[in-house]
Amino acid sequence: MAEDGADATTELDMTVGYDHHTILQGPWGLPPAPTDSRTPGMRPDTKQGFHFGTNFLFAPAPTSDPASLLQFQQRLAETSNTLVFDQAQRTPTGVALARQALPLQITVGLVGPGLGQLLMAAPQPNRPLVSFIEEAEMIVQAYRRVWPAPVQIVRRDCTLRYLYAVREGHAMQFLWERRLHQTEAGLHPLGRPVLGGGLRLVMPARPDAPADPGIEVKIESLLADARQLFLETQFVWEMAPATGGDMDPRPLIEAVDAYNDGPLTDFVTAGAW
Repeated sequence: MAEDGADATTELDMTVGYDHHTILQGPWGLPPAPTDSRTPGMRPDTKQGFHFGTNFLFAPAPTSDPASLLQFQQRLAETSNTLVFDQAQRTPTGVALARQALPLQITVGLVGPGLGQLLMAAPQPNRPLVSFIEEAEMIVQAYRRVWPAPVQIVRRDCTLRYLYAVREGHAMQFLWERRLHQTEAGLHPLGRPVLGGGLRLVMPARPDAPADPGIEVKIESLLADARQLFLETQFVWEMAPATGGDMDPRPLIEAVDAYNDGPLTDFVTAGAW
């Protein structure tokens, strides 16, 4: 369910293995860290943006002739001097733009017969979420200056990924022992240290809730740094907006962030004492 162009993350699994540079102690491949059972393992105060992205599919698709695509880049630069891109790659159906400093990626093009796409993503964003929201709004503004014709939105989605520190030495240890209340002995049949793993939860849209999105969350240890807990929240709206309006990224992004900070954080920390 990841938005088009987003990198995939692990699903409901236990990625096993070991790092030859680490002295393996216990099932987690790391020396055990002392924890205070009276404090929550995940630290919400350490929230760090890892990926921001939002995506619109709509009809009709934009024209993808070279003149229109060049005009779009010009309109971006006119809208804000920060919307200047280091890379512009023509694709068979559109264009992909990338900025290296304060990473930002835009994809515009055709994804199906008569179906257009505007995707905006900030991998490793290195800035507050509100900054990405403001840039996404300016990108939509520039897009509509080039392609002003009314569109029918057929799908919207937004994905936010965050990292959090945990009080344990290993994020998977926190998930396994403190959140899921499992024991080290439960991993012994695997026969080797566990390098990482996590949970994937998929929740469909509720038919009795108007404009309700489908939700997918992932709660994992970060393989690149096992001390970090990785949280991903994705909302997918498979129906047109109730108002029929234009592309508006702000309410989508804010809804996902509120879910991350509220229900998802509550779920992760519930019972993890």
